[in-house]
Amino acid sequence: MRKTLILLSLALVASANAQIATVVSTTPILKGVETDMNSPVVSPDGTKLLFCAANYSNLRMLDFSTGEVTLVAKDDRSGFDALFTPDSREIYFVTERDGVDHLKMRQLKKYDISKGEVESLTDEMRLVRRPAVDVKGFRVNTDKKSLKKGTVGVAVRVEDSRLIITRNGIDHEYSPVEAYAGYLWPTLSPDCTKVAFVAAGKGVYVTDLEGNILAHLDNRRYEAPSWYGNDFIVTQLTTDDGHQLHSSQLVINRADGSASQALTAPESMTMSPAADINNSRIIYATVDGLLYEMKININK
Repeated sequence: MRKTLILLSLALVASANAQIATVVSTTPILKGVETDMNSPVVSPDGTKLLFCAANYSNLRMLDFSTGEVTLVAKDDRSGFDALFTPDSREIYFVTERDGVDHLKMRQLKKYDISKGEVESLTDEMRLVRRPAVDVKGFRVNTDKKSLKKGTVGVAVRVEDSRLIITRNGIDHEYSPVEAYAGYLWPTLSPDCTKVAFVAAGKGVYVTDLEGNILAHLDNRRYEAPSWYGNDFIVTQLTTDDGHQLHSSQLVINRADGSASQALTAPESMTMSPAADINNSRIIYATVDGLLYEMKININK
């Protein structure tokens, strides 16, 4: 296994040809203050950070300017796919609880950051998908029907092996690549012109807003893509045996798939990157529930 990890690391470095980025510093976030921190999400304006427990409960928000941590929701699943609106003023998330006969019941909610208030947007249902959100509204599919409020300009989400791209308030569905295990981790580039997502077992694909494939980050173990600006994508690269995680590291890729570079070592067990090019940083988690800020410079 050690030999395999070494060869994997060397292959990543070799594929870069020239180093894409330089790591300037790595600093722990809230170390000794908060524990069980996972799944970081940076607000579009870079001022706030969402994170949750390993089981996706206890959704919390850090204000970078004050260092204050606010509990957004204690509910189960609240940190799974939680996301900010483009203006960084609201947070959408789905909660989960055990209903009759232990059936899971889910509900879409919204947190107003300035008011510190939570609003329920749907009734409790068996299935509530990840929403498409904008500053003027949301769209969400449930087990009963599709619900919407206001207008969603541009957004992306996935359902099974369908890439759903909302343009000008209309949903368009695409299946640009076969993936029997489905699509995961959809994310829209900051300039709202490109989409990145994982096709399970095949790696990260980049498309335009009409579902046309622009690039393939060709490593089947890439997960959790996060845009670093419009030209780079940070991913998590993991190895496991189907039950236990053996290694996990962060890799920065050119969005056209032409080069990649390891930012952390395989044995670092680093994961869940949340890139923030406006502050030249990547927030990430470790397997033991800690958060770190990595400062980087893109090499010219």
